[in-house]
Amino acid sequence: MTTQPMSVKLTKKILLAAPEGAYLVSNCFHGYTTASIFEEIVAPPLERENQWKRVVAARADQRLCRVFGTQLEYQVWLQKVLAPQAKD
Repeated sequence: MTTQPMSVKLTKKILLAAPEGAYLVSNCFHGYTTASIFEEIVAPPLERENQWKRVVAARADQRLCRVFGTQLEYQVWLQKVLAPQAKD
């Protein structure tokens, strides 16, 4: 069972507090695609400063993001979001 992702503004504090191995996905996309401007597995604590630099370089800082437990949870959630809805 996939739980709903947590939606938060991506700050350095949020990144540093996120559990290692969680999957972080920016809510901002490249044009009209489903490709997020930033998505990565949350790095181990000693690598978070470099990860934060990648967040800033992608211009995903201070913007809405979703935090999933795993990358697989994100993929399942994305398929549900993109699936055509049945018409009643």
